[in-house]
Amino acid sequence: MIGTFIVPAVQSDTPLPPNPVAEETLQAKVDAFTNPAPVAVPVPPDIQARVSGKTYALKENALGWTSLAITFGEQEVLLTLEVEGRRLELPVGLDGVFRISTAGLPGDVPNWRPVPDVPLALKGGWQGETFVITARDLLGALNGQFSLLFKDILTVSIMGDAGLQRYMSITGSPQ
Repeated sequence: MIGTFIVPAVQSDTPLPPNPVAEETLQAKVDAFTNPAPVAVPVPPDIQARVSGKTYALKENALGWTSLAITFGEQEVLLTLEVEGRRLELPVGLDGVFRISTAGLPGDVPNWRPVPDVPLALKGGWQGETFVITARDLLGALNGQFSLLFKDILTVSIMGDAGLQRYMSITGSPQ
């Protein structure tokens, strides 16, 4: 159906006339999107020093996440997840720029990942005492947020299009 009806309906038999102004505008937007300028990293809340480098054992959950550690640097965070017996080290940009991981989430949990090991793009920042991470995968199947609330226990809230569920909460305790 797509090839028979939709593609011919949106494909012209003749090219569009040149439009250098629109082409320049589009190219500027593509350049800004692919090479965003870093922003100054805000002064972190006091809690950052207390949680940086700690590992949290997570309660059993549908995603197979068993532990989480977060280590803060000046421009970047290292988020370490134990998932289905694998250790994933995921960089998170603090300066408004996504960091691309070399590893992605496994596809072992049914319907969680349509394709395993797709690298993730992550950036984050503090909202009060909650560290919020925006996550996207390079396949376009994941677009969500992971909020890490640090109190006596860690509460991980997953929101948005993050697989099976629109919202999920996982708790954990410091090891």
